[in-house]
Amino acid sequence: MTTAGQLDCNTAVNGNSGCGVTAPTANSYGPTFNANGGGWYAVERTNSAISVWFWPRNGSPPSDVSSGASSGTPTAYFPNTSCDIASHFDANNIIINLTFCGDWAGNVYSSSGCPSTCVDYVNNNPSAFVNAYFDFASLMVYT
Repeated sequence: MTTAGQLDCNTAVNGNSGCGVTAPTANSYGPTFNANGGGWYAVERTNSAISVWFWPRNGSPPSDVSSGASSGTPTAYFPNTSCDIASHFDANNIIINLTFCGDWAGNVYSSSGCPSTCVDYVNNNPSAFVNAYFDFASLMVYT
C-alpha cells in the first residue's frame, strides 16, 4: 500500500514539498533501484485523476500497459477532489535532469555539516557523482 506524504500539493503553503508518496517497494528509486537494473514507471493524467505506477525490473508491467492502457492499483493516485486538474494542468514537457542543488538540496546543504556550499561541492567533486545518471531503454508517450 502506498502511503501519502504531504496532502496539500500547493507549493505556496507547504514549503514547496509538493505531494510526495512513500512507495511500497524499496527498489523504486536510489541505489536499490540501480542495483535492480531499474524498472518501469507509467503516468496517466486525466481530468479525474493523476496516477503513477511502478514495476521493478525483475518483474514486468502488465501486457496492456504497452498499448497505453492503465493497469492495477497505482503506486500514487491524486484524484480530482479539491483540485480541478483540467484547469491547472495543460500540455506537458518532459524534463529529465539531475538537480543536485535544487530547491530542497540547495536549502538544506548548509545544515548538513558538509564543507563549502552545495554548488561548490558539486563543481569540485565530480567523482562523488559517477553513479548519478539516467539510462533509458525507451521513453514512450501516449496521447
